[in-house]
Amino acid sequence: MDSATLAVNVGMEGISAIVAVSGRRIPVLFGNSTTLPPQAWVLDHGAISATAVEEGTMVDVGQLLATASPDHSSHVIEALSALLALVGARARDTAAVGLLVLALPEQWGPRRRTLVRQAAEQAGLPTPIVVGTAEATAAHAATATPIEVGSSLLVCDFGDRASSVTLLARVATGWQALATIPSQAIGAAIDEGILAGLDFDDNLREQVIGAGTTDDPQVRAQVLAAVRATTGTGSVSRAAILLPEPYPPAVITGMQIEAATTPVRGMAIETARRAIEAADIEPDSIAGAVVTGTAAARLGISTGLTQELGLSPLPVPSPELAAANGALTLHVDQGPPDTLGLLRARQIGLRHLGAVLTPMILGSVLLLQTVTDARRLLPSLPFGGSYHPNELNAYLSINAYALAALCAALSLIAGGRIGAAVWTRYDHENDTPGRHSRRAGRTLAAAAALGLAMAAMFGLLGETLFGTSDPTSGMFLRATVLAALAPALLSVGIGFLAPYSTRIRDVWADHLHYPATPVILAVIGTMATQAAAAGLPWLTVVDYAYVDVFGGRIGTGLLGIAVALTLAHSRLTRLGLAAVLGVGGALVYSINNARLFTFAYLAAVVLWWTARAIRLAIAAAPRPAV
Repeated sequence: MDSATLAVNVGMEGISAIVAVSGRRIPVLFGNSTTLPPQAWVLDHGAISATAVEEGTMVDVGQLLATASPDHSSHVIEALSALLALVGARARDTAAVGLLVLALPEQWGPRRRTLVRQAAEQAGLPTPIVVGTAEATAAHAATATPIEVGSSLLVCDFGDRASSVTLLARVATGWQALATIPSQAIGAAIDEGILAGLDFDDNLREQVIGAGTTDDPQVRAQVLAAVRATTGTGSVSRAAILLPEPYPPAVITGMQIEAATTPVRGMAIETARRAIEAADIEPDSIAGAVVTGTAAARLGISTGLTQELGLSPLPVPSPELAAANGALTLHVDQGPPDTLGLLRARQIGLRHLGAVLTPMILGSVLLLQTVTDARRLLPSLPFGGSYHPNELNAYLSINAYALAALCAALSLIAGGRIGAAVWTRYDHENDTPGRHSRRAGRTLAAAAALGLAMAAMFGLLGETLFGTSDPTSGMFLRATVLAALAPALLSVGIGFLAPYSTRIRDVWADHLHYPATPVILAVIGTMATQAAAAGLPWLTVVDYAYVDVFGGRIGTGLLGIAVALTLAHSRLTRLGLAAVLGVGGALVYSINNARLFTFAYLAAVVLWWTARAIRLAIAAAPRPAV
């Protein structure tokens, strides 16, 4: 079994973890949840269990870590080690744990961090690497929205029992914490405000709010759980909260929720302002804000951060696992399998290979036909001789030569697109969208550049074979480069620019799949018209008159259909345009018109790639706020 890296986020609100093994990230599940509540049960004989036990006494491990004195350190270590042992056991179901990374709150000092390290060792886990929760969250957010070196990021963690705001700077080696300010903007404050505004029995109020001597912690916990479940989304207009028997449900309104939330939201905004002031930096250098925590949705501070501080909240994929994912990003090897390794791992099928091999094979056959025709029909000349352009045009279609070069370029672009799609899929499966988006873009750009170079090599081959006189000099190179120039340059531009847009970062590669059918039809049609113009390049019993009539007309019709399939998108439009261009091409066939249809297909390919680039640019453009 491969050795794995285990990243664990330990906090007041709970524990979450992710296992990284063989280039994949697998969340650790606790039942149906990715969060393990910070609760342990003390048995009568003193042992501590991480799972619920009826005869045990429940203790809040997060509260122990936050408030325990040095005299109770052993009790804290034992309770926390029970939870970490459970996390380790679940992780070992996937792979043996070779490296442990812990994400801990910035406000926890050396003593608490030492307790956590000792608890991890007592749980049988490797000696941990410790990172700050805010730093890990920032690293994870940066996989979705790249943050330039020199910029800053505000990380707001608002929980039910503990909150803090940290301002970090993006440096070349990672992240540097500039200021951390604890906050009183916690979910518990919202709960207390809501409870104070509820209308229910006085006896129950004493038990819930603790105003008298009959307060019952279990009743209070039950009512608080009902309040949080009802108001957790922060968008309730009116709802009923179920109370313990025999009390009837209490009704809560949106106005009551907003009245309880507004002062807490104000404290949250004020904490963010204080963090910026404490860091003593220019607000313009702050790239945005990341808002996480169990109380973040209830506070709804995104609008306040934008209106009062001018900060745009950044998207955070899987916010409940942000710190664990970021801890992995900071300390897991940043060189997962290369593109070729991922292609092998994804078991690329025949349809993927066909998109790459079909244009290359067809282009090579077409090139072989055009070269063979010219060498067969033109007089043999010593190396260094020359052909007149009229002679070449009579026996060699420059458009066909350019189409062969375009096929080679499309083949390599298809390979780059598949490689980019594999990187995107890799990030999606590992819940780290955007982490390798730039590598995906560079994969396509490199393949497109190689495709343009291949097209140029086709042109140089023609120059070597035929273009030795002044009138023909550069004719082949110009034709092949111009044929492949637009698809190659647009692919390079998309590859470099698309990863910077979060709107299309994960889908742009899917929009660049040029279908193979038009390529097949265009090459077969061009080969047929070439045979009609110059004869078959091999001995045959077929009369040339039949080749001239049927080959030329069928070939021109196939070229017309290829143009229609390239330009049209809807099925009905394709059928109509294919019928018109196909039948029309067969009716108007002549050698010159056949070559014109090949040129029309080359132009259609340019339009197809241009349209794709424009659509991606429109999709990547930010939408105005409504």
